[in-house]
Amino acid sequence: NTKLPELSDKLDGYDYVIAASVANFEHTVDMKRYADKWLDYLNKGGVLIVVDANYNSVLGKWVATFGANFACNEQNCTALHSNDPKKREKTYKDHPLMLTPQPLGDLLKTRYGHWAHIKDLAPQWNVLATCVDNHALFTYQEVGQGMVVLCVASALANNPIGAAIL
Repeated sequence: NTKLPELSDKLDGYDYVIAASVANFEHTVDMKRYADKWLDYLNKGGVLIVVDANYNSVLGKWVATFGANFACNEQNCTALHSNDPKKREKTYKDHPLMLTPQPLGDLLKTRYGHWAHIKDLAPQWNVLATCVDNHALFTYQEVGQGMVVLCVASALANNPIGAAIL
């Protein structure tokens, strides 16, 4: 993440930017001063995928800095301190993002145990998966020709959920 300022100046060279496991966590960069560059990137068709949207470093210090329409916050979920299957239940909406190119909803149901959720969302977010606390586990927002995707699944390495989002 120490290269985030440089990346913000080169966004036109990328179709996708993927913020994976604990992105921007150590030596956190407040992305507010780069927000206009990111909004321009998204409006032109760029896609920002945040896999491991469990931390303020990617939500409050990055995505939420794009403006009021991007408000989002993280919080520990009831599931964090419980092995009770009822406290780990998830609800999914039927939506193309959950089905193509791979059945992401099925992967989230069978392969992922969450510990946090995304809350305090601006109305512009489209929530496709929620936890027992009725907060988002997977949400997206279209921005011009681009999109921002937030998912609390952690990491891309050896993770079928990250690959399915791609």
